[in-house]
Amino acid sequence: MKKIGIYGGTFDPIHKGHVQAALAFLQESELDALYIMPAAIPPHKEISSLVSASNRFRMCELAFEDHAEYGKRIFVSDYEINAGGASFTVLTLRHFEKCADEIEFLCGTDMFLSMDRWYEAAEIFARATIAYVRRECDVELDAVLEEKKREYERLYGARIKCLQKEPIELASSDVRGALASGKNIKELVPENVYSYIKEKSLYGEHKKMITEEMLDVLREKVKGSMSEKRFRHTLGVEREAARLSAIYAPDKMMKMRAAALLHDITKEYCFEKQLKTCEEFGIIIDTLDRLTPKTFHARTAAVLIPDLYPEYDDNDIVSAVRYHTTGRADMGICECILYLADYIEDTRTFPDCVKLREHFYRGLADCKDEADKYTLLYDTMVISFDMTMSGLISDGVPICHDTVDARNSFILLKK
Repeated sequence: MKKIGIYGGTFDPIHKGHVQAALAFLQESELDALYIMPAAIPPHKEISSLVSASNRFRMCELAFEDHAEYGKRIFVSDYEINAGGASFTVLTLRHFEKCADEIEFLCGTDMFLSMDRWYEAAEIFARATIAYVRRECDVELDAVLEEKKREYERLYGARIKCLQKEPIELASSDVRGALASGKNIKELVPENVYSYIKEKSLYGEHKKMITEEMLDVLREKVKGSMSEKRFRHTLGVEREAARLSAIYAPDKMMKMRAAALLHDITKEYCFEKQLKTCEEFGIIIDTLDRLTPKTFHARTAAVLIPDLYPEYDDNDIVSAVRYHTTGRADMGICECILYLADYIEDTRTFPDCVKLREHFYRGLADCKDEADKYTLLYDTMVISFDMTMSGLISDGVPICHDTVDARNSFILLKK
């Protein structure tokens, strides 16, 4: 009888809490093999602009290299990364059950509490024993977890257990937040992972932290490149981006405020100047692009940021600006924040903008946990694309491929 364990997650980055949970899982469950499984795109968690899959995979390898069981009973798997797209747990379980008689699946308490909303949840419970590990030292949470455990057992016949490991109150967002604040993370991540983050300059570790003073200067600079009405809108987008960041990505808030200030810096270029800028920077404009000129400013603003505002030449910022009008498939959280902020900021009075703003904030008031917040986000993004495409169809204007792809990817995340 071969018994394997799967420990999935974004591992963005992997930290000491992950490692200790994995080792406890290996020992307490008496596993023959444990697979650490970095996700390609997490469907149930933050859909942030992740560090690349190859870097997250390598950090996972480094985190376990010094442990005697690495390569014997602990393996870092690239199965979900190679599969691409949203990493649905049920598909992973179907794949690995071919080489095991019994599977246990490890998750944190936040994921455990929302598992009944996962894709094909009943099948997940049928195919694997679920082990969860506490990150918080919280007696009240323990009661909630026990109640959820009984609910899963009653509804699904689930097999569930809690690891007895002492909780470590640490999350990957804490590590990213520490890096964004310029703090030392050496005590938070394995030594090899720390060296790798420094070597590769991941998480903007090499960049100067964005300050309020920098944003004050940026605000004055962009003011000179746009009309008074456009500038009011830009300030509205900055306010909304700050609100959305507080909900979905607190560690990205300063970046998102900068992206909001930069998103329309070429909005008032004439058509000829937009085309000339695209030509200068090698942006290929096809026939469909020429029929959707209102999307040009996103491309030209993004490509000009490194030259005009080099201190904001950051992947999160540039990508958010690039796709703030059209969206794209598999949008990261920064792209979502700027796209939505541009749509629902409080100076917008178009009926669709007002309706979407009311839908989002009314739904937010009803959210009970993180999973609810992301379900609301996915739903709001789909509605926004539906509104946009309906308007384009009414105007007889072609729909950008990126917009169609964006809508479809969020539809899949909602399934």
